[in-house]
Amino acid sequence: MSQPVILVDKRLPKEALQKLAFYGNCKTIESKGLVYEAISGHPDIFACQSADTLFLAPFLAEKLNLDVHGISYTIGAHNPADAYPGSAAYNLVATSTHLIGNLTSADLVLLNTLKNLEYIDVDQGYTRCNLLPLTDTAFICSDMGILKRLDGYGFDTLYVSPKEILLPGFAHGFFGGCCGIYQQQLFIIGNLNSLDNGSIIRQFINKHGFEVIELYDGPLFDGGSIMFLEIQVIG
Repeated sequence: MSQPVILVDKRLPKEALQKLAFYGNCKTIESKGLVYEAISGHPDIFACQSADTLFLAPFLAEKLNLDVHGISYTIGAHNPADAYPGSAAYNLVATSTHLIGNLTSADLVLLNTLKNLEYIDVDQGYTRCNLLPLTDTAFICSDMGILKRLDGYGFDTLYVSPKEILLPGFAHGFFGGCCGIYQQQLFIIGNLNSLDNGSIIRQFINKHGFEVIELYDGPLFDGGSIMFLEIQVIG
């Protein structure tokens, strides 16, 4: 089986990038002048994955040239704006049943394509940064507003304080931005033991059938998510 293409911010800790390279072909992201510097290489600022569609901002679609890997994608209407909430146009969570995010700031191509999903509108524009979907009904979240909305649907949720998560240029990052899922493995940029409730988080992840893979031995680092893209074998 071919290894996936992995989208990551080029500023991830070196050890994390090296470890990820064992699992796939890492493509690092950087941009200038589109969004503010702290998030300028974050995959979840320029891309959004649903169960069957990969949405890319025009900038990223041109930069990555994913066609050579046979990876299909849909190009969004616009690049993210330089200021919030326009910078969060692709920062939504799409499960097989729901689209969760600030729908006012969401890219219109993304919204129109995923009309078959039930929308859950939240105030937080940076939804994917804050929210990690383990399954269609189980989530880890760093935003209490999002968490309360999901609890109203009867989902299984766990809150993780963002205060101990690194995001250079800001006081802290968010848990969702530290993570990516491939098959039944949850990749985390950092060591869960660096968090006060790391053991509780680990138990919650394991309960839902995922193996934890920590990419370096240090504090959690918000790199704007890790995106795994399956290579399509042709012929």
